[in-house]
Amino acid sequence: MSKAPRLSKLLIISDNAHLTAQISSIISKKGYYTPVIDCPRLTRYDANNEILRRNNVAARFQPKLIIFAGVEQKVKDSFKRYFSDKIVEYVESIEDLKKIKEQPSMWSEQKLIWGDDNIGIGLLSALRQKKEIVFEQKASAYIVANPELEHIVVCEQGNELVQVIAANYAFSIGAGMCLIPEVSEEKAETICEAFYCSSDCADTTQTERLEKLKDTLCELSLDIPLEGKRMLTFVTGKMPWGFAYPEIPTTHIFNYPDMGIAILNAMVSEQPNTQGLSLGVMIDPEQVQASEVDIVKKNLSQRGMILKTLRGSEADVYNVTRNIGLLPYDFLLISTHCGDANGWEWTYEYEDSEGIKRELVTHTTIGVGNIPHEDEMFEVMQYSKFVSLDGVDWNDPEAKETLYVGTAILDYIERSKDMDDFKPVKKESIDRVRGSSALKMWDNNYIPVSEHIAGESLPIILNNACCSWHRLAGTFTFGQARAYIGTLFEVMDFQACEIAIKLTQKYFCKSLAVALWRAQNDVYDDNIKRPYIMVGPHFQRLRVTKENKAKRVFQNMTRSYMNMVRSLNDNNKNEYVTKKTRENLDFLKQEIASVIKLMRIS
Repeated sequence: MSKAPRLSKLLIISDNAHLTAQISSIISKKGYYTPVIDCPRLTRYDANNEILRRNNVAARFQPKLIIFAGVEQKVKDSFKRYFSDKIVEYVESIEDLKKIKEQPSMWSEQKLIWGDDNIGIGLLSALRQKKEIVFEQKASAYIVANPELEHIVVCEQGNELVQVIAANYAFSIGAGMCLIPEVSEEKAETICEAFYCSSDCADTTQTERLEKLKDTLCELSLDIPLEGKRMLTFVTGKMPWGFAYPEIPTTHIFNYPDMGIAILNAMVSEQPNTQGLSLGVMIDPEQVQASEVDIVKKNLSQRGMILKTLRGSEADVYNVTRNIGLLPYDFLLISTHCGDANGWEWTYEYEDSEGIKRELVTHTTIGVGNIPHEDEMFEVMQYSKFVSLDGVDWNDPEAKETLYVGTAILDYIERSKDMDDFKPVKKESIDRVRGSSALKMWDNNYIPVSEHIAGESLPIILNNACCSWHRLAGTFTFGQARAYIGTLFEVMDFQACEIAIKLTQKYFCKSLAVALWRAQNDVYDDNIKRPYIMVGPHFQRLRVTKENKAKRVFQNMTRSYMNMVRSLNDNNKNEYVTKKTRENLDFLKQEIASVIKLMRIS
């Protein structure tokens, strides 16, 4: 299916995979997607944001019914102020489903008996056979459902709720499903690191290293039924599986965090009669020799898009941060260099809230923005990666099994808010902070962090820089990008230019996964050096619809402005946050004035 399926008017919130699978098998309809999102992680330091993210996606979706399936009371309580009782049902068992206000159109009398494992395959099989799935305590040998179909959703084993979401997704788009072994975070990190450093080894050529990486990925995913396939969607923690299958269009959906939210955002954006791209932002700090920005700008402006370009000195860290974070753009193009930055190894010694003495080692780097009209003040973005706790390597799963973490990390995060009082006892310079993925701007490094971007506009992002897939794919999709394209390793400037031009010209309005595949075929042919990887459902498209784009952008900006004004009334905000919010309001006010001028002209 090249277009997004219709959306069911029901939303399930749950961490109970088996109950959610049972409910899905009863209520799901062919050609419709039944959305499932996991419960907010209430033990996190930003638990309120977890709740807001789920509330926001529900507000976009506008379900007629929200089912909390087997959730704890504290989760139910956390949504009391957001969801009306009129649309909420609490289901603790499948029998409770018979008591809800909006009854399923038809209950199947036939049952599919399935084991306790591989439940995604069982659910998809039940959906295809129009049966209710019933679980028994036994093993299920099957790891493939509907292998004859042209599109296969390939899901890493492990998280059972992820399998349920993947099965609902596969059913809605008319795809089969295959389970492959889960890859540990540590092994995935090693493979991604090998891609990042593929051009650095003196003993072998980059081509040889990439061929070996391709073989490794194929060995780890041997069970995929490839014959006759026209599309593969990989549900993964962070593995770039698509690199191993250049003969087929591929895309990826991250299984953590918030897989359900990411899919639903993409679905909402591509429903019938939804508006296309209105506002595009182009960032060109003039760091590459063959920038594609001018041609892309011409391609998109001819289609009627409103475009804003930050070029040269305008593309400094301060301006880029505000434009990426606040403007309600639908499309973002970044044309620059990307790579891990140098930094420091910081060692902290402190007593946690449980009274345990701790030693935490981090690798840290910063991006610095010069604040206009503030000669002695800078805006600092910090990226930190945990290295060890109490002498135990943070990336050693066996050693961590016996490590008591307790409140150590939460306490560190809380104390880090006061950088003047909580300082490292030891600092050492290091050449590279892995995963920092700094984007080179006119004046300094821009280090994106996990926060909402684009004023809730769910943009498509082409980060046309070397190694821009690592970390940043997850960072931007968590920030609500509905599709993200980046690179696994270095890319030549002229090739990056060609890819961007083809996506915005020759393959405009095509399924984005197919468009990227065709663009790489044109530029790289059979060469193993195909660096681009996509994250997001395959049916996302660069498309423009007939509408008053200036009016739409104005409405989006004013909505963001008013939301920010309301946030100033939050009494918990400190002086710094209040000042930053007012600066952001000034920025939006200027942008709104610019759009008003466009509205008058049009």
